[in-house]
Amino acid sequence: MRDHRSNDELPLDQQYADIHTVDLVAGGLIAAQTAKQQVQVNSLHQQGIHTLADRLKVEAVADDGLIEAYSLKNIGDNDKGFVLAVQWHPEWQVLENPFNLSLFDFFKQACLAFQKR
Repeated sequence: MRDHRSNDELPLDQQYADIHTVDLVAGGLIAAQTAKQQVQVNSLHQQGIHTLADRLKVEAVADDGLIEAYSLKNIGDNDKGFVLAVQWHPEWQVLENPFNLSLFDFFKQACLAFQKR
């Protein structure tokens, strides 16, 4: 199992550097938004997800099998929310990272769609 924790002794730009690859689940929200199968992320966390709740689905997985992102399954027309969670820090230097910026754009699109409803 990979150590997903940050090394606090390193400068921030090294702590938050994209450190490993995650595989994006085909047909998932992130894969559809980015048209990619793999991306590099700055995974900085001490806890991981072992089992998802029934209404959630995996979006991305690290090379060691750890779930790195998940979303809410579309159960039906009554779902009015948007859930997309990641275990990395897309906010870190987001303007210099096109992939992470696309996640924020995706959230913006979801907010605008919600506003229209």
